[in-house]
Amino acid sequence: ESLRRLAALTGKPYELLCREVTSSAGRQLSEQGVEDMLGQMAMGQQVVVGMLQSRIPVLGSLTCGGVSFVACYWLLSSALGDLSQDAERVMRRALHGEELDREEVEDPGFFYGD
Repeated sequence: ESLRRLAALTGKPYELLCREVTSSAGRQLSEQGVEDMLGQMAMGQQVVVGMLQSRIPVLGSLTCGGVSFVACYWLLSSALGDLSQDAERVMRRALHGEELDREEVEDPGFFYGD
């Protein structure tokens, strides 16, 4: 829906803006898709913890939280990176109408104090 609004505001075709969304996270972003990804991660976590717990019972319980944190962090971090790249491409296409090379964009410098 947001791409349709952006297309209407900028006068660019919706299909043109849609083509700029190339990541799987951006193309399949839905509640069900996120639930499926989290479910797959949980199954992977259970396998790892099960292997550890069968060998060293205390270690399996202790690592469960760490494995869960790392898996969630990695999933969210990679999805956020992909989505931000999609958003940048869409905005460039919407505002400029053509793709700009990374080298053509001037570095704004630091926004925060040194």
